[in-house]
Amino acid sequence: EFDPHLKMGSLDEAFLNLTDYLKENDLDSHEGRVKVATEIREKITEATRGLTASAGIAPGRMMAKIASDFNKPNGQTIIEERDAAGFMDSLSVRKIPGVGKVGEHKL
Repeated sequence: EFDPHLKMGSLDEAFLNLTDYLKENDLDSHEGRVKVATEIREKITEATRGLTASAGIAPGRMMAKIASDFNKPNGQTIIEERDAAGFMDSLSVRKIPGVGKVGEHKL
């Protein structure tokens, strides 16, 4: 419904590119992104009879994954493109998926 190219990251994780959906439905704004993310989370809760979902809304998939961890459980974080560099600069390198203790020391 929202992205015909939905990608499953794992059993409980999916990546959606909502760019086309937002533009086609005149929702390409901060409010529109929040509205669609909220709608998707509500549909997940209804379809699973009560499971919650967190969402990260960001210009890129990795940034969205990081953002989805900020308001768990059952929350959402939105990062606008104009705020992306500042958001990433404020993070520990350990927040990047796949970077552990060894990688942190090397970086």
